[in-house]
Order: sequence, then structure tokens, then C-alpha cells
Amino acid sequence: MDLTNAAIRATNGGAQGLEPVYEAICRDILAQLDCTRASVWLFNQAGDAIHCQFLLDRREADFPAGMVLTAASAPLYFETICQDRLLVIPDFAQHPATRNLTASYAQGIGIRALIDVMVPDRNGLPVAIICGEQDRTREWSEADVLYMYQIGNLLSLTFKYRGRVAA
Repeated sequence: MDLTNAAIRATNGGAQGLEPVYEAICRDILAQLDCTRASVWLFNQAGDAIHCQFLLDRREADFPAGMVLTAASAPLYFETICQDRLLVIPDFAQHPATRNLTASYAQGIGIRALIDVMVPDRNGLPVAIICGEQDRTREWSEADVLYMYQIGNLLSLTFKYRGRVAA
């Protein structure tokens, strides 16, 4: 979390964007959890879609963002992540919350496992999702889960003190 903490401090609570924080979160997740991909997504105001703000993929040189996932296209994913605040999926194709996304999302990018944490606002409403993805099936450890919660809490506090940043 060193990069994330440094990026948060560097913003000095100012009005500049949070892109450096999102990038630092992704870099920390790749390093700490040895993931293939890491990303930060923000919910739109209606809460029925998430927009990718930053994504790092070890296999690619560019840093794509701007993808959108709607609740209509992945209702069980949205329901599960918003209710449980956490998705720990060792095999993307076998889990009910992601099974319908295998063909449209995971196969195209070679993802087999994921660990996602929902970041709520002070009222418990979803604001963001932080994702770690793996290109092979993977049993995530308790330490992996705790790390994702810690990163999520840092982002939540950042939002709290800067105001909600909408997608």
C-alpha cells in the first residue's frame, strides 16, 4: 500500500483528479497480490453501471480505461458485490455471479479468477469497485482478502474527505 499512501498524500486533499491514486492502487495490487490485472471502477449516480477509471494489465503496455459494465448485463454480479461487498472467485467460469460474463468479458482478456471489493460511501451505498484478476484459477488467501479490504478502506476515506467522485 506504499504507492497508494504516497499518492493520497501527494494529492494534498486538493481538487485535482484521483487518477494518480487509482493508478497507485492498481500498482499496489499487482505487486502485493501478484495479479495479472488490477482496476478501479466507479458507480454512476444511478448505481446501475460501473465505469473503469484505471486498469493495469501486466501483459499490456497501455493502460486502458473507459470500459462500462451495466447491471442489466451482469445482474447477479451487481447484486452479489453490492450485498456482500466482496467477491472472491477462484474460477470465473464456475461462479454464479460471473458465469454469464465468461464469454463476453473473461475469455476475451484471459481472466480465470478475481477478487473484488466494493467501496461504500458513509451511508453504505456503492461508490467504487476495486478489482484484482488472475489469468489462471486461484485460491485467494485470507491475507489477499484483508489486503483488498484495506485498499478499499483507503479509497473510501479518500472519497469521504474529498467528496464523492462520480463516474
